[in-house]
Amino acid sequence: MGRGRPSHWREHKILFGRTLIPLLHLRTEVDMVSARSSESKVHSAYGPGGSTCVNCLNRRSCDIVVSRTKLMKALRGKGKTSKLQFVYDSISRDGHRPSLASCSHLLAGLCQRQLYRKAESRLLQMIQEGLKPDPICYNAVINAFCEQGVMSSAQRIFQIMLENRCKPTSSTFNTLIKGYGLSGQPLAAKELLKQMEDTGVRKTKPNLRTYNILLNVLCKNGMINDSWDLIRMMRDKGVQPDAVTYNTMANTFAEKGLTVEAENVIREMQSFQIRPTERTCGIVINALCQEGDTNRALELVKRMSTQGLPLNNVIFNTLVKGYAKALQFDEVEQVLDMMNQLGIEPNLQTFSTIMDAWCAAGLVENAKSVMERMLNAGISLDATAYGILAKGYVRAQKTQMAESVVQDMCQKGLRPNVIVYTTIISGWCSVGRMEDALRVYGEMIKCGISPNLRTYQTLIWGFKEARLPSKAEDVLKLMDKYSVYADDKTLKMIANAWRDIGLEEEASRFLRGQRHKLIKNDDRAVLWSGFSSQPTSGVLESNPSISSLNVPGYLSVSSDTFATLKPDLRFISSSNMSTALCMSKSFVTVSSFRSLKTKLLAQINSCHQVIGPFNWMCHRLLSVELSDKHIVSDYRCGHGQLCAF
Repeated sequence: MGRGRPSHWREHKILFGRTLIPLLHLRTEVDMVSARSSESKVHSAYGPGGSTCVNCLNRRSCDIVVSRTKLMKALRGKGKTSKLQFVYDSISRDGHRPSLASCSHLLAGLCQRQLYRKAESRLLQMIQEGLKPDPICYNAVINAFCEQGVMSSAQRIFQIMLENRCKPTSSTFNTLIKGYGLSGQPLAAKELLKQMEDTGVRKTKPNLRTYNILLNVLCKNGMINDSWDLIRMMRDKGVQPDAVTYNTMANTFAEKGLTVEAENVIREMQSFQIRPTERTCGIVINALCQEGDTNRALELVKRMSTQGLPLNNVIFNTLVKGYAKALQFDEVEQVLDMMNQLGIEPNLQTFSTIMDAWCAAGLVENAKSVMERMLNAGISLDATAYGILAKGYVRAQKTQMAESVVQDMCQKGLRPNVIVYTTIISGWCSVGRMEDALRVYGEMIKCGISPNLRTYQTLIWGFKEARLPSKAEDVLKLMDKYSVYADDKTLKMIANAWRDIGLEEEASRFLRGQRHKLIKNDDRAVLWSGFSSQPTSGVLESNPSISSLNVPGYLSVSSDTFATLKPDLRFISSSNMSTALCMSKSFVTVSSFRSLKTKLLAQINSCHQVIGPFNWMCHRLLSVELSDKHIVSDYRCGHGQLCAF
């Protein structure tokens, strides 16, 4: 039936036919795009260069471009952003002209993968190829830089947008205002609002979202008076503040402990006929409870109930937590009665909070009664509730009873988690019964529960308290077996275990061994002695971030560790730049680099010191090896110099 159809119809049908291939098989569809690269040339005609599609050349709709743009949209929806670039490139490679929608999907995908510089490069390439990106394309890249607080780059894209006569929208300005807020530049954010008002263009006129974003920026920077002035300006401009506006103000006062002012926010909302939301009231009630004024919080809840304002479990759980923390259990019961009268059922969190309070007071049997009450109310228990009970028994030095909690969990079909097991292990360690601690650890492994760093730190602490430093050191072997890496705190605990029995030499021997182990386990790491022994500039001494870097998967870097291992990291000169780059890589894994990206970017962009000129070889070495190839390599401080970070 489909033999007479053109190839582009078949591709469109194969990719998106409802009965042929569902969108879940996106990987197969990408492979099909690759397989049809040559087939799609049937649809192409000989335009300039011999490879331009007639439809694309005449700016008409092209089914190939439409189908692949839909595929890109589907890939984004499924989070498969790494495939977007291939599909996008296949459009041009097969003689077609990418659409603005395909450009938007590509740029958004690159930004989602945090390849911001690549997104900028692609945007410029699109402009050079004659495409005219719309505000959505520009906004995607601007937003990416704003999220990172790199406002110089965001502003540069904004200028390119203006130079190419693409009119910014309110969303563009809103994004820039948010970015200036994230980068701690509230005055620049206020100036942008003036620019929006001065344009006189309807599409860039400040809207409610604009004012709320700026209000949040001002509040985050402690500019309370400016915030109220902004709210008054909104009304003067005919923009009515909403619940989000006042929630921002209430939250600001709550964070500063100004509970009276936070309550007044609710009164002002009501005076302007704006109904406070559950979040508004929850913010104020939480602030009152944290201040210890739970009775005042209860009065506010009663007022809310009388006025017909919304109440929910979150608000009542906050009250319960406030009273429970103060061990006022009679008042807790009053809150539960009030919930019952209003038809709000206490949930698992409500009773877990009460259990935790009874355990903290050393009355574990009362906590167990609360658990039975939960069961009678038909509330399904989880590992957290049992974990609270186990912790209570451990605090009361009844670790054997804590173990019975695990047996009870198993009988009810619940699987104990690592927190429950670690709690019981800590109970045995606290009384010096390390054989029992190791026995529970073994049972944990048999049940298929993976230990975490806290589990091993608990065992090391137990052996340290038992004055068995060699056993504490042996725990590292268990950690290696289950790929749990020791951090700086863990290593200090073991070294201190040796020091506690007066063997400083053994502590030094242990730390030296860990240094060599680090170097041995990472082929890219360099010897600490690779740095010059004569300091010249003191760049790294002036940068506090280098003393608090903690990277999962490797030893954490701290000033104490540096002092113990005696590396010379006081400076990096141009003569040992390549060594410095290798050294930085020894502490950064592919999985951990992205989590540090924001911190690194902030340091790089805020630092005005440089560590000397770098050569292209070193530049490429760092940019190729790190997980995001565009972060360090593209962030330079003018004149071809790399910032210290």
